[in-house]
Amino acid sequence: MSTKKYTLVINPGATSTKAAIYEGETEVFTENLSHPIEEIQKFKEVADQFDYFRLNGLTGTDRRYAGFEFSDHDFVEDYFEDELGLDTANRYVYDAHTDYDGNGWSLWSEARAAAA
Repeated sequence: MSTKKYTLVINPGATSTKAAIYEGETEVFTENLSHPIEEIQKFKEVADQFDYFRLNGLTGTDRRYAGFEFSDHDFVEDYFEDELGLDTANRYVYDAHTDYDGNGWSLWSEARAAAA
């Protein structure tokens, strides 16, 4: 049985990011994302650009496919907690067990149902 090997190449630049996937030496996918300088200049620090680049071009439910980030290690995605607002959920507090809206579902269960 032969196993295919793939390589992901990401080349971040000042105003664009190029990504490609190779099977062996053959390019099978390529994408070029533009980052207008006007957008980049809105950020005070380079680290402030993290969510912009991670979610660039993604809207609505597509945002969940940009990768998972659990700042508080509760397996409830930060973007989900952010959308609920700090009065309900907090990306910095382990709160997966809480029933923030009183409907009998924990925050973790609500997040999993939203991801389905």
